[in-house]
Amino acid sequence: LRPVNFGDCRWTQGFWGDKVRQAVEVMVPHMGTLLKGDIGHAYNNFKIAAGLKQGEHHGFSWHDGDFYKWMEAATCVHALTRDEAILNELDEIIEVIGQAQQDDGYLHTEIQIKGIKHFSNRKYHEMYNYGHLFMAACIHHRLTGKRNLLDIALKSAELLYRLWKPNPPELRRFGFNQTQIMGLVELYRTTRDRRYLELAEIFIN
Repeated sequence: LRPVNFGDCRWTQGFWGDKVRQAVEVMVPHMGTLLKGDIGHAYNNFKIAAGLKQGEHHGFSWHDGDFYKWMEAATCVHALTRDEAILNELDEIIEVIGQAQQDDGYLHTEIQIKGIKHFSNRKYHEMYNYGHLFMAACIHHRLTGKRNLLDIALKSAELLYRLWKPNPPELRRFGFNQTQIMGLVELYRTTRDRRYLELAEIFIN
């Protein structure tokens, strides 16, 4: 038994064929329109955090993570359709995300825009957002061969490793989301850097 790589097989007809077409043609583009516009405001949050736009943060604390999930879905649509416009748009978005990321690797639009202390309260779902960044970056790298989103993710993962490896008491029980654990395992599978597997175990313990 082995996992089937994305693109090794395709749903061409029937129930799942219809669902894939609906996702490619309607669902993913529509979600992108919402999240990149003023209704969803997710992309606006990154622009504001990057200093490219004036305004306030809108959305839940985990909004960044949901935007990363849409980017992952858009990457999969590109892998199915080979529509270069999707890839070009993702590159533009990734550049903005890179500008929003702080020098130490920290990235969370709400906290950056509002000036909240980093990792001060788990209610802000920083780990949820990081986990989905890691997952999206690995899928993006795997399906496109590009490193631009992966490099952003690795910079954030390095920050988490530096902070959590010493196992400080004040940060224990902070990462209650499971997404950063899954994302770190995917980073290990992608880079073979065992520190990410070690960090995932620290969060589990």
